[in-house]
Amino acid sequence: MSESKFKFSIDLNVLNHLGINLYTSTPPVLSELVANCWDADATEVEIIIDPDGGSIIIEDNGEGMTVDDINERYLTVGYQKRASGHARTSRLGRQVMGRKGIGKLSVFSIAQTVNVYTKKDGEISAFKMDRIKIKEAIESEDTSDYYPEEIEGGTFSGDHGTLIELTNLDRNVDRTAAYLKPRLARRFSVLGESHDFVVAIDGETIGVSDRDYFDKIQFAWCFDDESKALIESNSPEETFEIDASVVYQREGEVEGRSGQITGWIGTLDDYKYIDDINNSIVVFSRGKLVHEDILGDIREGGIYSKYIIGEINAPFLDYDEQEDIVTSNRQSLKTDDPRYRALRDKIKGCLKEIERRWSDLRRDLGGRQALAQSEALRSWFGNLGEDQQKYAKRMFGKIESLKLPDQRSKVELYKYSLLAFERMQMKDMLDRLDGLDEDTPVLSERALKVFVGIDDLEAAMYYQIVKGRVEVIEKLAQLTDSNKREQVIQSHLFEHLWLLDASWERATGVNPRMEEKITTEFKKAEPALTKDEESGRLDIRYQNFSGKHVIVELKRPSVSADVHDLGKQISKYKVALEKALRASYPGVYDFRIEIVCVTGKEPGPADLDLETKTKVLSASNARWVTYESLIQNALESYRSYLDSRTRLGKIEEAIEMLDSSFGVQADSEEE
Repeated sequence: MSESKFKFSIDLNVLNHLGINLYTSTPPVLSELVANCWDADATEVEIIIDPDGGSIIIEDNGEGMTVDDINERYLTVGYQKRASGHARTSRLGRQVMGRKGIGKLSVFSIAQTVNVYTKKDGEISAFKMDRIKIKEAIESEDTSDYYPEEIEGGTFSGDHGTLIELTNLDRNVDRTAAYLKPRLARRFSVLGESHDFVVAIDGETIGVSDRDYFDKIQFAWCFDDESKALIESNSPEETFEIDASVVYQREGEVEGRSGQITGWIGTLDDYKYIDDINNSIVVFSRGKLVHEDILGDIREGGIYSKYIIGEINAPFLDYDEQEDIVTSNRQSLKTDDPRYRALRDKIKGCLKEIERRWSDLRRDLGGRQALAQSEALRSWFGNLGEDQQKYAKRMFGKIESLKLPDQRSKVELYKYSLLAFERMQMKDMLDRLDGLDEDTPVLSERALKVFVGIDDLEAAMYYQIVKGRVEVIEKLAQLTDSNKREQVIQSHLFEHLWLLDASWERATGVNPRMEEKITTEFKKAEPALTKDEESGRLDIRYQNFSGKHVIVELKRPSVSADVHDLGKQISKYKVALEKALRASYPGVYDFRIEIVCVTGKEPGPADLDLETKTKVLSASNARWVTYESLIQNALESYRSYLDSRTRLGKIEEAIEMLDSSFGVQADSEEE
């Protein structure tokens, strides 16, 4: 074994308990090294990332180490700085972060070799440690010591400092500055010139802003003035003060003590900012992260909890004379410790207060934002009474708080919400009409408002329905493949018979027993059909529209029917329907029956004029329409209604303006 003036003393029990693989990612490893820089009274720390060369360098201007310091403190695993009498506070008066002396092992979680260069009192010392050789020393039967290799080198501009170089990095190590900056920023609360501790990565100083969430906080509850000033410097919507006292119990004590926490708990303004890192409340003590997420331990289930983020500083968790509350991985606290339980209960109580107010705050803010953004909403909103405005603003806020895929979805939701709101208002006004006595003039102002409002609402609702239908028909018309167009019509026509006739808004329904009788009679009529007639038919349905009995028959688009044959076939179904109706309605002999045949092309024969063909079918109160003309007729019918609307009601005007208010183009413009 080669002689060396450096000696790495290894407690096998410690290493067997912890293992060299203390961490699984780069940020916590660098955090341990940065914490050592703080304890060494460094005021400047530079981290240099070399992704191509596979190395990370951490250099500080701290007090440095002599050979004795290296052997007695740095290379002694389990060296307890606070208990040793060496320093519970540094020369600069800092409370030291280190406690058990095991954080230095973390470097071997990401690097195979570690080079250490340090200078103190004008003396430079340098040595190299190798993960493989350390493991060999641990497994050796005759020794528990490992002797690092002494190396040359190390350049320092001042009289003191330490440089640690991590080389032969594992391939899965995260080593980019963009990745590491926010994660290191979130692990320390003492970064920056105000704490005389400047940490930089590749020349860029890490600051509070690198935590990358302060500008996304919407509401915040602050435990102290400094935290409130920090939050408000990033212009949240609103901040609140919240009690900072915590009653905790120290080990072996019967009575509790009162402590103070600092920091804040906030809610982010948009769901898109939420991820596994942001949706957490971290806990600091002595300026360093000691618990990655206390929110996860509280297990809140409300939707508000998915927007929560926070930072808590709890000094009472890490007093020198108390048992260490931090677990061996140095990233979480022992959850059964009474100090931790007291903090958890405190945060849980704060979250209940936040939950109580969050929904109302979001709705109120969303309402104000919606009105500020949309002239259409402001116009509609201005016509409401004071009470209605309160509820309308809550409705706006609810819509604004929803996670919607795009602006168009939000606009559509606003349109239907406005209509629904108006319907509820109409119901309320109709309820008030019940209170009118018989002596109230029919044309009283109160009654007129109700009836005018109902007309306006119905017009607005039907206007939106028609616009929606026109969009559907236009998309059908744009299908250049006639086969696809006909397939769509065949699939949906029976459920949307307004395509055939604008007056057929909705079927009144068919009694099951009636439907059974008609189906039976239709089947009886089918044997009388010729093979060509039967093969040419796709489907046949019956519907009842406010006293009118309608038969709709779909013909195969490829079949060319003779109008005379079509008339004979239709008459068979008409007779079958009349028979079923008479059985269901005894004593009634006159039924309003209409039959529509949807065909691929105009029926033959070719030498027969259109007027004659029409008369042949009208004898049975029937007509035909081709798939192509069905689309055109429906489009003309509904467009004529839209064109005739020379004056829109107040609801229609508001809805029409919503697209432009939110910067959404109409479908035709987008296409």
